[in-house]
Amino acid sequence: MHRFSKRTIIVLLFKLKKKMKKLVLLLAVVFGVSLYSCTGTAEQATEAADSTIEAVADSANAVIDSAAAQVDSAAAQVAEVADSAKAAVENAAK
Repeated sequence: MHRFSKRTIIVLLFKLKKKMKKLVLLLAVVFGVSLYSCTGTAEQATEAADSTIEAVADSANAVIDSAAAQVDSAAAQVAEVADSAKAAVENAAK
């Protein structure tokens, strides 16, 4: 079984969070461009792009908040495991 340090796990979780942000942003841009290219007039395109950007920003914030909550809970679990391992080592040393 692999052993990872608390720092390593936290760094991996933050990298995952950063990749998710980039993915959501990329999808928002692609969706906005596709709506812009499908509309007939510039005003409609602008309104559609604005509403799309707002909708995507809302969903992106929800995804980011969800990922942050997962990172926080994983960090708490890692801290609990580290504390219990430290206690076990101290008890074994006695």
